[in-house]
Amino acid sequence: MSEAEAPHLQIGEVLELAREYVIGVASQNAGQLAGAFAETAHVIGVDEGQSVNIPRDRWIDAMCAPERKGLGSETYQVGSVNLAGSVATVTVMTTYGRFHYIDLLTLMKHENRTRIIQKCFHQTPVSAN
Repeated sequence: MSEAEAPHLQIGEVLELAREYVIGVASQNAGQLAGAFAETAHVIGVDEGQSVNIPRDRWIDAMCAPERKGLGSETYQVGSVNLAGSVATVTVMTTYGRFHYIDLLTLMKHENRTRIIQKCFHQTPVSAN
């Protein structure tokens, strides 16, 4: 496929996938999260002082654990969107439990399907803001 034929992401697709991600976390919908993230995706950041690099399925299991019910919020803000052909980044700010998060999601469109291929996050305690 030539560059001219490569599928280009549109801002609406990016914003919809960001919304699906936030709602999937808040509702603990493992199927929705698995659909939003590529199978090879990783979640990377510093969690309570510890550097983490977590594979998608392990992260989804953790987010959907019964003891985490109610920690996610459906309230979020999009800080930025950058489109570059079939890839994009979107910055999403949300709250989960005791922390505010700034998530940098990297998205890719391949074979007419857009998925999150990486989540890199910054975490601050709610009381710090």
